[in-house]
Amino acid sequence: MTDEENDRPAWGKRDPLEVEAMSANRLSPVAESCKYRCWMQSIPGPYEQYDGHVDVWCRSDDWGDVFTAAVAKLKRTAFPDRSAACWKMIDFELVRTRE
Repeated sequence: MTDEENDRPAWGKRDPLEVEAMSANRLSPVAESCKYRCWMQSIPGPYEQYDGHVDVWCRSDDWGDVFTAAVAKLKRTAFPDRSAACWKMIDFELVRTRE
């Protein structure tokens, strides 16, 4: 028995923020129009602390959309074991637009 929305056995559902980050991960950079630089911090906990920036492509300048794209990129690269709840975004800025 699987949970269709979370693509995981029903007894081990994913965090909703993690599901959003995974769906943002499937987006093609060609379809996105703007590149943003996001300053991220890891929330204090059992993990090594991170304080830095990540550049992401995103369709809108909405805080939630940019945060979701940043978490998805962090999960794809250096921090695959951390959920979206482990991160907070301090700020973001537009770096460039796709033409």
